[in-house]
Amino acid sequence: MKSDVSNSRLMISNPTHIAIGIYFKPHLSPIPLISVRVTNEVALGVRKYAKEIGIPIITDKKLARKNYATHRRYDYVSFENIDEILRLLLWLEDVENAGQPVQDEPLSSEDKFIEGEDTKIENKDDNLKN
Repeated sequence: MKSDVSNSRLMISNPTHIAIGIYFKPHLSPIPLISVRVTNEVALGVRKYAKEIGIPIITDKKLARKNYATHRRYDYVSFENIDEILRLLLWLEDVENAGQPVQDEPLSSEDKFIEGEDTKIENKDDNLKN
């Protein structure tokens, strides 16, 4: 169970009674699967362990209950639920990437700056003289 929790991309819970783990590695499979599906005391333990190891926990009572009712452990997320799960995964990726430096890409020759009538390039040496 611990390896399923640690390999989950995120956990969805209904605060205390249900914990659903979502495993998603797009390079292995484009469809997320249910890695953890537990209730009651086990759900509390899973939430605690997920928090300790840094797995994000999303509290969404309706989504947790719906996935618990319609899936079994190691099922792929169904077509009916895929949009909500993918939205969470995309949101999580955005949150994790926020504040990260954007990689500069080299400009193609077409994108390079060309001085024209409306532009002026100042000589940096001229600025130093002032």
